Amino acid sequence: MTHANHIATDDGQPRYVRLANTLRRAITDGKYPVGARLPTEMELCAAHKVSRFTAREALRTLREAGLIQRRRGAGTVVVAEAAPAAFHQPLGGVDDLLQYAEAARLDMTNYGPAAPDEETASALGLSRHADYVKVTGLRRSADAAPPIGHTEIYVRADIAPSRATMKNLSGAIISHVEEATGLNLARIEQEISGASLPADIAATLAAEPGTPALRTLRRFYDDKDRLLVASDTLHPAGRFVYRQTVMRAKD
Repeated sequence: MTHANHIATDDGQPRYVRLANTLRRAITDGKYPVGARLPTEMELCAAHKVSRFTAREALRTLREAGLIQRRRGAGTVVVAEAAPAAFHQPLGGVDDLLQYAEAARLDMTNYGPAAPDEETASALGLSRHADYVKVTGLRRSADAAPPIGHTEIYVRADIAPSRATMKNLSGAIISHVEEATGLNLARIEQEISGASLPADIAATLAAEPGTPALRTLRRFYDDKDRLLVASDTLHPAGRFVYRQTVMRAKD
């Protein structure tokens, strides 16, 4: 088994995240109550058919969430009840950004032509004189019951997928656009900021209005520096985590 197989699952989600979410659910369901000992790394490897790297990273994820602790003589012990699992997104290159659309499917709620207002156009870099199709929907993860985010996507009208295509689309819209039109994605711009949930969006996410949220703006450009697709997504606090690992170069 290669290192890549340790990390990636069929749905694009890292294996350690899937294992961490499995263990988190077991804690929530009472299989491992507070004070109980979790299986060792080797026991997890055998039970879930994963590598030791995957088991170690899954346990690290739960430790960072404050759910387990390593105690001398007792092994890894549950110290807190689990909260709903958050969606974890690697913060890296183009493939990592596109992976979000693969692992967090879009449940489309609205589709149609749209003229962005001044505020939206400014935030997303849209032209007030161009025609766009606006796709609105909820992002959902297979491992999380409530939606993990509300998203609004603007696609240049001349290259936008049809409503029927969007309804059954799996993966990123930009990937479909590339394949259907022959255009080439060359650059992605991403902005991450704090926000609060407006009442109408909070209602769709089963969240309280005005509560903290993570806002991500993404702009997708082709090799002629033309904006093809732009998106604005709000994630309620606790449902979405960006993760980045930086290795220090050896002398």
